[in-house]
Amino acid sequence: MSRGEAPVPPAPPEEEKEKPILTEPWETDVRLSKNVLPLHYDLYLHPDLDKDVFTGRVRVHVDSKEPTSHFRLHTKQLEITSAKVFDASANEVELLEAFEYEPNEYFVFKTNGQVPAGKYFLALGKLGRRVAL
Repeated sequence: MSRGEAPVPPAPPEEEKEKPILTEPWETDVRLSKNVLPLHYDLYLHPDLDKDVFTGRVRVHVDSKEPTSHFRLHTKQLEITSAKVFDASANEVELLEAFEYEPNEYFVFKTNGQVPAGKYFLALGKLGRRVAL
């Protein structure tokens, strides 16, 4: 260090680093919403017992007791390649995005604005079990 230069302070320890502010329900709640109730599950699974994997699809019928801007399902170690939401008349609900939120083991269907209370079904296609090799 040359004359007149201030010493550079050490980087703060990991626990002192600024943590992101979590505000979304899937970030802050580890339990599913009490306002969206599962009614029925349609599961179509094709296991490959030799490889300890499966493929398939699932459709979850839900009753949303209040308007909502998202739906959540618990998932763990699933590979999901398609996700859609349909209303009770089988009309597709427009999604802004659908994604896995691993810290709370959720799959989130984020709708394009609020959808009214009512019955919906959440469709996950081309499911597969992730295998750690």
